[in-house]
Amino acid sequence: MASVEFLTRAVGARLDAEEADELAEELGDLPLALRQAASLMATTGMRAREYLTLLRDESVALHGRNVSIPAAVGVVWTLSVDELRRDDPDAVELLRVLAFFGPAPVPRDLFSAPAVRPVALLENLRDNPIRLSQAVRALHRYTLIRSEPDSWTLHMHPFVRSMTRDRVPEEEQERICEQVRLLMASYVREDPYDPATWKKYASVAGHLEALSVEESTDADVRDLALRCANYLSAAGDYADARSLAERLVGKWSVVSGPADPHVIQARLLLTNAMRGVGERPSAYELDLETLTSSGDQEGERHPLMPLAVRGVAAALRARGDFGEATSMAGKALEQARGTYGNDHPLTVLLQCDTALSVCLTGAYEHALRLSEETFTAASRWDGHVGLRMKAWEVMACCLRLHGRPLEARDAAEEVFQYSTDALGFDHPRTLRAGREFAVGLRQVGELGDAENLAIRVHAAHLHRYGPRHPGTLAALIALSNSRRFQNALAEEVVAGYAETLGADHPFHYASMGNLALRHRDSDDHAAAMNLDRRALAGLDARLGRDHPYALAVAVNLASDLAGSGDTEGRCSSARTPRHGCSAFSARRIRLRWPARRTCASTVCGRPRRRSVRSCAMRPSGRMPTLSASITPTLTARPGMNVWTWSSTRPRSDFGAEAGSAPAASPQPGRSLRGGQSIPLAFYPRCPNSMLMSVFVPRGADCSRKSRAGAQA
Repeated sequence: MASVEFLTRAVGARLDAEEADELAEELGDLPLALRQAASLMATTGMRAREYLTLLRDESVALHGRNVSIPAAVGVVWTLSVDELRRDDPDAVELLRVLAFFGPAPVPRDLFSAPAVRPVALLENLRDNPIRLSQAVRALHRYTLIRSEPDSWTLHMHPFVRSMTRDRVPEEEQERICEQVRLLMASYVREDPYDPATWKKYASVAGHLEALSVEESTDADVRDLALRCANYLSAAGDYADARSLAERLVGKWSVVSGPADPHVIQARLLLTNAMRGVGERPSAYELDLETLTSSGDQEGERHPLMPLAVRGVAAALRARGDFGEATSMAGKALEQARGTYGNDHPLTVLLQCDTALSVCLTGAYEHALRLSEETFTAASRWDGHVGLRMKAWEVMACCLRLHGRPLEARDAAEEVFQYSTDALGFDHPRTLRAGREFAVGLRQVGELGDAENLAIRVHAAHLHRYGPRHPGTLAALIALSNSRRFQNALAEEVVAGYAETLGADHPFHYASMGNLALRHRDSDDHAAAMNLDRRALAGLDARLGRDHPYALAVAVNLASDLAGSGDTEGRCSSARTPRHGCSAFSARRIRLRWPARRTCASTVCGRPRRRSVRSCAMRPSGRMPTLSASITPTLTARPGMNVWTWSSTRPRSDFGAEAGSAPAASPQPGRSLRGGQSIPLAFYPRCPNSMLMSVFVPRGADCSRKSRAGAQA
């Protein structure tokens, strides 16, 4: 009944109910066939009996030609195209061209864009917008396409696309397909890293698979494919970028060889996308192959060599080999400076990578200087939004690790808001900035805001990547540290890093240090010591005792021993033969670093006036959580620091959730009692933001307050 009503309404009085019912039955009540039949009859004035006769004759002629398409649709398509060919041959040619695109909408601007080279396609339409509009209206009138004026795009039904393409001779199909590729290469030539161009790239990227761009050997078409892969990565669509780059590498390597510049660029894009989706071990092997292929042609002078070295450096960072990664990043930077100059965007990007690598080695002061220089250089390039945001984020991280949390919090907030406005909250770069901002908020004591943001960021990571992606685990660390008394989250991080990155990765050992703190908070000192010993042994082997990760675990292990009553073991665990107290053996870390200031008096029994004052009384905000809410006191036992809670700020400043403080929580103006831990520092950069705390032994005398700077 609905089909009959549609036909009588669309065709008009020339079609009675009986004829409409017979026609609908012949067409199988298929909506597409009904629309095309009604359009043809309304446009040409054809009578129902005449149309039914043609329909039955064509059904016999087309029997068995394309079994995947309903026979009624094929017959109606044939009748419509035959009628249109007599009225407007150019419209039929446009229909043939549209059939080679994919299922995504086709932008109309593509057919009027200036060509960078001659394209033997739609010659009567591309330079004549009036004729192009007439052809589009004719196709729309026959219901062969749908035109959307609001989005200025053209849509074609899959059945119509398949029928049209099947009617093109095989020898013509590849020629038309290649010309369509060239048409698209002329249409999109802008910088794929500029968000302002992403809408245009999105209108093209959906057609690359249907056009089989990997089959082309034309340089312009290959450049188009590489630009689209770059766009997909820049937009955060790593899965599609990986799929496209994998097809390009697979086909081009066979046709052109592994040393071809297009193949090398496709390999670099593939490894970057593989790291984006979490396939880091496979990316490392491919990075090494790409580096070898780049050096086979022109050695160190190859223009793609800095990018190839950069890929290896990124893979080494992902493996936890921070020292080797820093060396490779520095090599890539020097090559870029020699090839492109100091102010080129690629050079600035590699300088940013170098700052990040240096930061992961624990040389925070050097990393901060380098990141500040990088941010200044990146700010000169207005179109490179991603470059500026990456430099901004790395600088915020270095500020925090260098002991300037207030400035770091402000910088992280700015880059997070900027990235949210420019790219959206779900973009990978925004999520990384959100993780850094959540850590910064927690470090300055804004725990409620830190937890709320960490929840949102973790949920977005989980939706986008799944539970075992390194970014998801990094976000879970930020959430876990904001909920300090929930062991399950910390245990999930430890298991996740062991499964994803390997049990020997520094991030896995760092997460074990976090979990140990949770056990100590629960008075399970034996479990805490076991985890800290294992974590310290692993970090010593991978990074060395002078690395901040190892220092944090060493301090925490000393507090574990003190909590268990082993007051002598707490000193020996934190010492090294060469340098004595491990926190002071890290000569790359300045006195403003919070853990270094507390280690001498807290762990090794050597109270110093400067360390106490710098922790709690410095007006510069180097340690805002402590300086805003805690006044130091000294126990009767020499060398042990405890802290008095002297403000009216909520207990959540010490790491517990608001309203869930344990019964032993100190009250304003009273001393912290023995058997409790307080956090001293939160570091380093996500995904390994570790906690450090000092344990106050049970039975310690905390009643005698001292003035700031009092001698032990």
